[in-house]
Amino acid sequence: MQASSSSSLSYVAKDCAKSGAPWWMPILLTAIIICGAVALKVFNYIMPLINRRRRYRRNHQQSNTKTQARLQTPHKTSDADRAQRWSGHSVDDMPEPSSEEDSSEDFIEFAVQKKCTISHSKTNNRFTVRTVPEKCTGDHAQQSTHFQRLSSIKRDGRTNQWNSTLLVNSKKSSMAHIMKRDDSLYTENERRYGRLKEWFRRTCIGFSTRQKLTVKLYCERYTTVSYPAGIIMFTVYSVLCTFSWLFYIIGTVDQPPFSAEGICYSMKMRILAWLDFPINIFCLGYYVLRCLAATDRVRFVLSYASIIDLMAIPSSLFAPFESHRHLDFNFIRATCIFNYVDVLTYLGMIKSNQSIQSARICFALFTMWMVGSGLVHGLENLGDFWVGSPQEVNWSFFEACYFLLVTLATVGYGDYVTRTTLGKLFICIFIPVAMGVSVSFIPELFRNFNTNQVSSEKYETIHGERHVLVCGNFDNNSLRAFIKGFLCGGHCKGRARFNLVILRPIPIDLALKAILSHFHAWVRYFVGTPNNPRDLTRTKMKDARAAIVLATPNTKHRDAEDGANIMQAISLKAQKKTLRVVLQLHNFRNKCLINNFPRWTYLVNDMVVCMEELKLGLMAYNCLAPGFATLILNLLNIHDNKRSVSKHFERWREEYEYGFCMELHDVGISHEFDNLTMRDLATFVYDKWNMILVALRCVDPAKIVINPSDLNFVINVNKMRAIVIARDYSEALQLRCYCTACLAHTVLQPCNCRKPQTDKRQKVTIERDLALYEQIGYTRRMELNSDCIDDDTSLSYQDSGSQPPSFRHSITVTSPLTIGGKTAHGISGLRAGTMHNARSHASNPRAEYHKANSVELRNGASIGCLANEFRTPTRRHSEVYPLDRTGSFHWVNDIPLSKAILTPNQAAEYNFSHHFLVCVVGIPSGGPLSLENFIMPLRFHWQPVYDIVVLGNSQLISTNEWAKLKNLPRIFIVNGDPCSFTDLYAVQLCSSRACVILGGAEEEADSISTDLCLQDRKTLLCAMNIRSLLQRDLHLVHLTTELCYEKNAHLFSSVDTQKNDYKLPVWFNEPFARGLIFSNSLLYSCLNSLFYNDDVFHFLRVLISGQSADEIEALFAVGAGLQPALPEQTHRMVGVVVELRSFQQPPFSFMAKEQRRKPLTFGEVFTRCLTCWQLLCLGLYRLEPRGFRYVLANPKPSTILYAQDMIYCFLTIGQKDTPEAWRFPNTHLAINKKAR
Repeated sequence: MQASSSSSLSYVAKDCAKSGAPWWMPILLTAIIICGAVALKVFNYIMPLINRRRRYRRNHQQSNTKTQARLQTPHKTSDADRAQRWSGHSVDDMPEPSSEEDSSEDFIEFAVQKKCTISHSKTNNRFTVRTVPEKCTGDHAQQSTHFQRLSSIKRDGRTNQWNSTLLVNSKKSSMAHIMKRDDSLYTENERRYGRLKEWFRRTCIGFSTRQKLTVKLYCERYTTVSYPAGIIMFTVYSVLCTFSWLFYIIGTVDQPPFSAEGICYSMKMRILAWLDFPINIFCLGYYVLRCLAATDRVRFVLSYASIIDLMAIPSSLFAPFESHRHLDFNFIRATCIFNYVDVLTYLGMIKSNQSIQSARICFALFTMWMVGSGLVHGLENLGDFWVGSPQEVNWSFFEACYFLLVTLATVGYGDYVTRTTLGKLFICIFIPVAMGVSVSFIPELFRNFNTNQVSSEKYETIHGERHVLVCGNFDNNSLRAFIKGFLCGGHCKGRARFNLVILRPIPIDLALKAILSHFHAWVRYFVGTPNNPRDLTRTKMKDARAAIVLATPNTKHRDAEDGANIMQAISLKAQKKTLRVVLQLHNFRNKCLINNFPRWTYLVNDMVVCMEELKLGLMAYNCLAPGFATLILNLLNIHDNKRSVSKHFERWREEYEYGFCMELHDVGISHEFDNLTMRDLATFVYDKWNMILVALRCVDPAKIVINPSDLNFVINVNKMRAIVIARDYSEALQLRCYCTACLAHTVLQPCNCRKPQTDKRQKVTIERDLALYEQIGYTRRMELNSDCIDDDTSLSYQDSGSQPPSFRHSITVTSPLTIGGKTAHGISGLRAGTMHNARSHASNPRAEYHKANSVELRNGASIGCLANEFRTPTRRHSEVYPLDRTGSFHWVNDIPLSKAILTPNQAAEYNFSHHFLVCVVGIPSGGPLSLENFIMPLRFHWQPVYDIVVLGNSQLISTNEWAKLKNLPRIFIVNGDPCSFTDLYAVQLCSSRACVILGGAEEEADSISTDLCLQDRKTLLCAMNIRSLLQRDLHLVHLTTELCYEKNAHLFSSVDTQKNDYKLPVWFNEPFARGLIFSNSLLYSCLNSLFYNDDVFHFLRVLISGQSADEIEALFAVGAGLQPALPEQTHRMVGVVVELRSFQQPPFSFMAKEQRRKPLTFGEVFTRCLTCWQLLCLGLYRLEPRGFRYVLANPKPSTILYAQDMIYCFLTIGQKDTPEAWRFPNTHLAINKKAR
């Protein structure tokens, strides 16, 4: 045991040479400085309290003395009375002095300096000041009066701190002699203290105030990081302190830092001590500079950094001159590691808030670990020195670090334990503190680490992969819908999928991370902004194929978000001019801001998609053809959720789902169709692949030609692309790959056998099919003629029960639809049809009117005409208006806004009828309404001019917005409330053709505490009021309601379908299928379709704004409005008429009469209408047995048509509704005769 003891203490030597200074000298020096600073701090705190107490006691004693003297000699107060008479109101109005002790002391000192005596009155608690009279000589003594003596107290126009005058005695009194004796003693003491203080400052410090300020400013230059020299000094200080800490670790590897008996210096220890000596010299000089630069030096000495220097510097400076070592406090130099956070920040190496916060947490934890390890190392090696036999422990610094780390991790292997009392006490204190700090810091560290990992990583491109940059403003739901549609759209287009690189300044949250986890193979998320070129470099913007700037649906601050999106688009184009950018905006008026950017060009298919333009335009067409907006939104939907509904609840959902699966695509045209007319191509494409040719995009000249167009319009496959309605892109691709030679369309491969354009085209298949269509048309015409001659003698089925099963639901079935013996009326307020049984016809006075306007079919039953379901589209004779300069719209002279605004009483006098009613609910905070996008489709020169009435707050229409509408006829703004029954009656709601409710988001969509359903609360209340009025008066007005939160759609469902609608997506809800609602979220999610089909976007713009959309935008941008036509202008813009026609209207009424022995199918109707009358059928608006209608886009050619069906169609603008206009063309008969 003794041998082990001697071996363990072999480094302790008692025969070392004696040091010149005792070993405790550094500790004593440090203790003296710290204790002196503490004492001075305590002295500075206590002395003001003592002086205040002394002054209070002295003043109280003087007051008592003066009071006793006044009581003994009352006749001496005559001077005070005279002074009060001269002072007048100044004495009476003098405010009460402050009750605080320091205020009375300041007043007394002021009086002493003025050589005045002070007396205190117990009655009014006021001080009375009297001056000690001086000897006066000369003329001045003769002219002195009471006024001069009183005014001499006020120097430079100033009074005492009570703003009162001082009372002066004109002659000496006994009170003055008593007070003079006390004041002379007080003045003498103050004079002695001042002389002593001035002598101390002169002899001990030796600097004047200016010199001290100069030294302070000079030291601040090297200690403040505001100067480059201060940053350099601080950096060097931190690095040198780190070296000193490393020297400590090296020196204590095999020797303890603390020893009660002392350790003899070895050669290694001396080398390290001399290396550490200049470091501490520098640290001492830096300490002195900081002390001189400090404003409060006592506070600086007691600061955390100063105590560390005071403990480390003295021992290191004495170490080279000592023979043995007892204490080494350089382990606390580990605290300098925490200074590296500031060093990195000052040098600009870390800038972001998260990186600085993470660095502080890491360095703080590491510093705490190192300092604690050093303290445990020293205490365990020091042992219990107060005991006769101390513990024999020989830990190295690394063993102490290991022990502390295992202890903090709550593992505690037990291989290292503390033996000493001080070590155990330190561990008991250190563990709770360290664990509390760790629990607070570590979660924040991991959170920042995950965020910084996303914000600092780079996108690595792989050869052969392409990516698209996505930025802008969006929420989680809109981003999920966009990603699903974008990835599915790329797959449907037959292309390799683009990878999406999302760049947004907001860190990813858990909800968004869960969404992106489903698309991890194709989507990457980065934290950054497109306005920062470094972030664009991280995301490889130079290699991106395109960039998409998204907008948040239903945002409350639309203008601000549009501005942010425009800035991002400008930044993208500034970095790469050839990058295709698709910009999504809210307001139509913000479109001109991006067009003014010089680098914005449409040569690379740049697109500015204004959602207000599309929304209001589609809602306007929904007034002309109810359900048309639903049809277009379904065609724009290319989501992957175009799968069958899991449970088919009703038959109508299955039929609607087939139309929902249709899509709108742009595709090239095969060389086989070159020099073919547009009508022939549309007929062939429909018969061959069940596709509808909607329009053609011409490159030279750039325009959109909507089908139907001119009969002689010839196709040039090199300059045109087709826009078709197909089930998917693979079917649409057959139009581009079609070839009769190599049959490339069967494998969907490009054809390589293109023939020269000079060769005579051999289109046997097309010619044969066209001849067949002409023969079918001739047969139908002959049957029509025979029906007109002999209608009563033709074969017929007497009742529906005797017909074959396939014909029972055909057009010959016209009996009323009943449910449970009752007439099937519309469940909701918006009835789609009027179903009357035989009894109701006999009793209802309107039955005779319906019967007179019905179409008689084979079984003698009648079907209510279109007037029973919607307003008849018969065009009333309206005033003829001139056209604008573009030749697109009706034009009138400028109408002042004041004349267009009406009160409800004035609106009632107009007695509106067959008008369009627009109800604006609330005050949208996102900007103007952009009503020009709603009104322009209703004011094309081929449209009849029906009144447009806007009901809402008249302040919604600003002067700038009215400048775009002032030249359009028949626009009225009624200042009222859409939720008021009185105002709705005033604008003749029940006599309108259609009604539209426009609303806005009332609350923020991302608010956690807000019910999202409440966003549409005002819109829903207005819709319920309108539905109740329409249902009460049995008027059939189509109502279209804008919804911000699509889940509210089930509130418009009927009783039977509401339960199912709530479970299904909004695409399959009954109100959306009927065309009753318009969802902003669904429209915003269609951006991916427009990205892949840019020609579809141009088609929609032409359909809404006409062929001159760009010219009109330029006029609106400069505030010019629509310009009148030139005097000799004859140009009229071409277009199409969008209508919803029934079988009671031509030309479908002719086909209804001629169909007798077999049902009429949609394929036959489509071919007949296109070849004979240039009428393009798009879909059906079918009546469900329960009384509501639903949209069916491009049904199967074999779909049997019912008598109640209505057809969406495009008509030429010159088409009339007269019977002569719908006859078969003469060319049709000639072709058939020639073919025969």
